[in-house]
Amino acid sequence: ARAAVEPGHGGLLGVVVLVGHELSGGEVGAAEQNPVDVLSPREFEVFMALAKGKTTNEIAETLFLSPRTVGTHLYNIKQKLNANNSAEIALIAMRSGLIDP
Repeated sequence: ARAAVEPGHGGLLGVVVLVGHELSGGEVGAAEQNPVDVLSPREFEVFMALAKGKTTNEIAETLFLSPRTVGTHLYNIKQKLNANNSAEIALIAMRSGLIDP
């Protein structure tokens, strides 16, 4: 098993990157698509909030949606981006240049 934080991957996002990499067998988003191109505007809002570490309930409150609606958006985002979890969503956002490491 790899250390939780490697040189150059400090802080929480470093852990997220490494965990996402490990969970996916190192093939995170092998057929990765640009989120800007494939997500609806609302899905993109939810995607960015998730990538920044917000919870479903926090996103629901901020965007004036029910948690169930946010969950539906999350499901659609995962399907469209071939992501399995929030760590992979954060990694896709980082690789796309949408959030800083």
